[in-house]
Amino acid sequence: MIIVLPEELTIFTVNDFRDKTIKRMSNRELKGLDATDLRELDGAGIQLLLSLYKSFPYLTMENLSDALLKKLELIGLKEIFISKGSVNNG
Repeated sequence: MIIVLPEELTIFTVNDFRDKTIKRMSNRELKGLDATDLRELDGAGIQLLLSLYKSFPYLTMENLSDALLKKLELIGLKEIFISKGSVNNG
């Protein structure tokens, strides 16, 4: 199952996104996240992404914008995702 990330993944939206994601997953395994629409990400959004990564270590992220990659690099997480093979900027 691949989930499309919302345009905004911030403290104001993560709870709603998390709840909707959990309901949609039910018995399915999460295989990927599509970041095509993601434009705004804050600490709460990063925490959610890390939580998903921890729960699904083979999780892939696709269609990452240059801005998102730079943000992950700035906070020291780009290498974690990429070195584990969990980010596919494809």
